[in-house]
Amino acid sequence: MSDTEEREKYLIGWIAGCARGEAMALESLYQALSPQLFGLLMRILQRKDLAEEALQDTFVNVWRKASEYRAGRGKVTTWVSTIARNRAFDILRRHRREFAMEPESLIGLGDALSANDNSSDVRSLAEYRRLRQCMEGLSQDQRSSLLLA
Repeated sequence: MSDTEEREKYLIGWIAGCARGEAMALESLYQALSPQLFGLLMRILQRKDLAEEALQDTFVNVWRKASEYRAGRGKVTTWVSTIARNRAFDILRRHRREFAMEPESLIGLGDALSANDNSSDVRSLAEYRRLRQCMEGLSQDQRSSLLLA
Protein backbone atom coordinates (compact mmCIF):
# COMPACT_ATOMS: atom_id res chain seq x y z
CA MET A 1 0.00 0.00 0.00
CA SER A 2 1.43 3.40 -1.00
CA ASP A 3 1.70 6.34 1.38
CA THR A 4 -1.13 8.09 -0.46
CA GLU A 5 -3.42 5.08 -0.14
CA GLU A 6 -2.56 4.68 3.52
CA ARG A 7 -3.20 8.37 4.19
CA GLU A 8 -6.59 8.14 2.46
CA LYS A 9 -7.43 5.10 4.60
CA TYR A 10 -6.76 7.14 7.74
CA LEU A 11 -8.74 10.11 6.43
CA ILE A 12 -11.74 7.89 5.63
CA GLY A 13 -11.52 6.42 9.13
CA TRP A 14 -11.49 9.88 10.69
CA ILE A 15 -14.46 10.99 8.62
CA ALA A 16 -16.33 7.88 9.78
CA GLY A 17 -15.34 8.74 13.35
CA CYS A 18 -16.71 12.27 12.90
CA ALA A 19 -19.97 10.76 11.65
CA ARG A 20 -20.12 8.76 14.89
CA GLY A 21 -19.47 11.90 16.95
CA GLU A 22 -15.87 11.12 17.94
CA ALA A 23 -14.11 14.39 18.73
CA MET A 24 -10.65 12.78 18.48
CA ALA A 25 -11.40 11.86 14.87
CA LEU A 26 -12.15 15.51 14.07
CA GLU A 27 -8.94 16.57 15.79
CA SER A 28 -6.92 14.06 13.76
CA LEU A 29 -8.62 15.16 10.54
CA TYR A 30 -7.92 18.79 11.42
CA GLN A 31 -4.24 18.05 12.09
CA ALA A 32 -3.91 16.24 8.78
CA LEU A 33 -5.76 18.68 6.51
CA SER A 34 -5.70 22.16 8.07
CA PRO A 35 -2.29 23.32 6.75
CA GLN A 36 -3.22 22.52 3.15
CA LEU A 37 -6.72 23.98 3.53
CA PHE A 38 -5.44 27.14 5.18
CA GLY A 39 -3.11 27.72 2.22
CA LEU A 40 -6.01 27.28 -0.19
CA LEU A 41 -8.19 29.66 1.82
CA MET A 42 -5.44 32.29 2.01
CA ARG A 43 -5.05 32.19 -1.77
CA ILE A 44 -8.78 32.74 -2.21
CA LEU A 45 -9.49 35.22 0.59
CA GLN A 46 -6.16 37.09 0.80
CA ARG A 47 -6.75 37.85 4.49
CA LYS A 48 -5.63 35.76 7.44
CA ASP A 49 -8.68 36.54 9.59
CA LEU A 50 -11.08 35.51 6.83
CA ALA A 51 -9.06 32.37 6.06
CA GLU A 52 -9.14 31.40 9.73
CA GLU A 53 -12.90 31.97 9.84
CA ALA A 54 -13.41 29.86 6.72
CA LEU A 55 -11.18 27.08 8.09
CA GLN A 56 -13.16 26.92 11.32
CA ASP A 57 -16.46 26.93 9.43
CA THR A 58 -15.15 24.20 7.14
CA PHE A 59 -14.44 21.84 10.01
CA VAL A 60 -17.77 22.64 11.65
CA ASN A 61 -19.42 21.64 8.36
CA VAL A 62 -17.27 18.51 8.10
CA TRP A 63 -18.36 17.56 11.63
CA ARG A 64 -22.01 18.10 10.80
CA LYS A 65 -21.96 16.46 7.36
CA ALA A 66 -19.46 13.65 7.89
CA SER A 67 -22.18 11.04 7.49
CA GLU A 68 -22.82 12.35 3.95
CA TYR A 69 -19.29 11.52 2.75
CA ARG A 70 -19.11 8.62 0.26
CA ALA A 71 -15.68 7.18 -0.46
CA GLY A 72 -16.81 5.94 -3.86
CA ARG A 73 -17.52 9.48 -5.02
CA GLY A 74 -14.10 10.98 -4.30
CA LYS A 75 -11.23 11.39 -1.90
CA VAL A 76 -11.67 12.91 1.55
CA THR A 77 -9.25 15.72 0.71
CA THR A 78 -11.31 16.65 -2.35
CA TRP A 79 -14.56 16.57 -0.38
CA VAL A 80 -13.21 18.72 2.46
CA SER A 81 -11.46 21.10 0.01
CA THR A 82 -14.75 21.62 -1.80
CA ILE A 83 -16.45 22.51 1.48
CA ALA A 84 -13.62 24.96 2.26
CA ARG A 85 -13.68 26.54 -1.20
CA ASN A 86 -17.45 27.00 -1.09
CA ARG A 87 -17.19 28.58 2.35
CA ALA A 88 -14.49 30.95 1.09
CA PHE A 89 -16.70 32.03 -1.81
CA ASP A 90 -19.59 32.62 0.61
CA ILE A 91 -17.32 34.85 2.70
CA LEU A 92 -16.16 36.73 -0.40
CA ARG A 93 -19.76 37.38 -1.43
CA ARG A 94 -20.67 38.56 2.06
CA HIS A 95 -17.72 40.93 2.24
CA ARG A 96 -18.42 42.40 -1.18
CA ARG A 97 -21.85 43.44 0.09
CA GLU A 98 -20.29 44.92 3.22
CA PHE A 99 -17.69 46.88 1.24
CA ALA A 100 -18.68 50.51 1.66
CA MET A 101 -17.80 52.88 -1.13
CA GLU A 102 -19.10 56.36 -1.70
CA PRO A 103 -20.99 56.58 -4.99
CA GLU A 104 -18.86 59.49 -6.20
CA SER A 105 -15.69 57.44 -5.76
CA LEU A 106 -17.03 54.97 -8.33
CA ILE A 107 -16.76 57.67 -11.00
CA GLY A 108 -13.17 58.30 -9.93
CA LEU A 109 -12.50 54.58 -10.12
CA GLY A 110 -13.69 54.58 -13.71
CA ASP A 111 -11.34 57.49 -14.48
CA ALA A 112 -8.41 55.64 -12.95
CA LEU A 113 -9.22 52.49 -14.89
CA SER A 114 -9.49 54.34 -18.18
CA ALA A 115 -6.23 56.21 -17.53
CA ASN A 116 -4.42 52.91 -16.89
CA ASP A 117 -6.02 51.15 -19.85
CA ASN A 118 -3.29 50.29 -22.34
CA SER A 119 -5.68 48.90 -24.91
CA SER A 120 -6.40 50.68 -28.14
CA ASP A 121 -10.14 50.46 -27.66
CA VAL A 122 -10.92 54.12 -28.23
CA ARG A 123 -14.61 53.36 -28.68
CA SER A 124 -14.95 52.06 -25.10
CA LEU A 125 -13.18 55.11 -23.75
CA ALA A 126 -15.44 57.41 -25.77
CA GLU A 127 -18.52 55.55 -24.50
CA TYR A 128 -17.27 55.86 -20.94
CA ARG A 129 -16.78 59.61 -21.37
CA ARG A 130 -20.28 60.03 -22.84
CA LEU A 131 -21.74 58.04 -19.95
CA ARG A 132 -19.86 60.20 -17.49
CA GLN A 133 -21.23 63.37 -19.11
CA CYS A 134 -24.75 61.99 -18.82
CA MET A 135 -24.16 61.11 -15.18
CA GLU A 136 -22.97 64.64 -14.44
CA GLY A 137 -26.28 65.94 -15.77
CA LEU A 138 -28.24 64.02 -13.12
CA SER A 139 -29.10 65.22 -9.64
CA GLN A 140 -26.96 63.96 -6.75
CA ASP A 141 -29.68 61.51 -5.63
CA GLN A 142 -30.21 60.14 -9.14
CA ARG A 143 -26.46 59.73 -9.71
CA SER A 144 -26.00 57.99 -6.34
CA SER A 145 -28.89 55.61 -7.06
CA LEU A 146 -27.46 54.62 -10.42
CA LEU A 147 -23.91 54.21 -9.15
CA LEU A 148 -24.98 52.10 -6.21
CA ALA A 149 -27.19 49.93 -8.41
